[in-house]
Amino acid sequence: MAVAAQQADSWQFWVRQAARRLWKAAAAIAIILTLITGSVFVLKAVRKTFDAATYWLYPDPLLFVLAALVLGLSLALGISRGQIWMARQRQVKLATRVDDAEAEVMRLGHQSDPIRQTKDAEVFHAITTALPRDDISYFAEHDFGSPWSCDRTRSLHSLVEEHNAVEDCFLDPELERLRKDLFDATDALRWGAAKHGVLSRNIRDHFELRGNDWARNNPPEGLRYEQYEAHRQELGELADRMVSAYDRLVAAARARLPNT
Repeated sequence: MAVAAQQADSWQFWVRQAARRLWKAAAAIAIILTLITGSVFVLKAVRKTFDAATYWLYPDPLLFVLAALVLGLSLALGISRGQIWMARQRQVKLATRVDDAEAEVMRLGHQSDPIRQTKDAEVFHAITTALPRDDISYFAEHDFGSPWSCDRTRSLHSLVEEHNAVEDCFLDPELERLRKDLFDATDALRWGAAKHGVLSRNIRDHFELRGNDWARNNPPEGLRYEQYEAHRQELGELADRMVSAYDRLVAAARARLPNT
């Protein structure tokens, strides 16, 4: 009985194996037939397109040849332009790497040269003397809806007009970039204050925003009030930009220059 049961199990195992192989073979045949059928449809579509082009160009085969030549030249031109673009991109990347390497060499050379560091420390001291931290804090906190001190704006003029010559530049490339950012921001603020400000009628040696008297005595509405608010917000944003540029320069100078 045990032998018979074992033979029956063996027979069932081989039947299952044969069924699985037949199923796999049928699936493979179905896939191959699908690919062949699809290829036939593709070939038929290509043949119809070719016949349509031939019919359109008939009866002059020369037109068909010319069209093929134009298509070939267009493809060749496209490939050529792509190669030129890729070559230019490689040149740009190479130039960027060279510039970065030169900047790094200049930075390392500057950090190891005490004479250059001393010169840059003098430039930094001149900037912070012309525009001290007290003035920066004033503009950081001031609301231009209120009058502002003439002395504070004189500091802006002093920095831009008296400390922007060649000898006032940093030798360190990074510090010089930050110095330019500060001077651009300071120049924008002083011109904005001159454009939208007038001498205050109520506080001596102070400027106030143009239309300040009208804004105090009229309800906050209408086109004139909207213009007043736009100018107030503009000056506030310019002041924030200058304060941010000043802080970035100070932080970089403290990290790069001794005794600052």
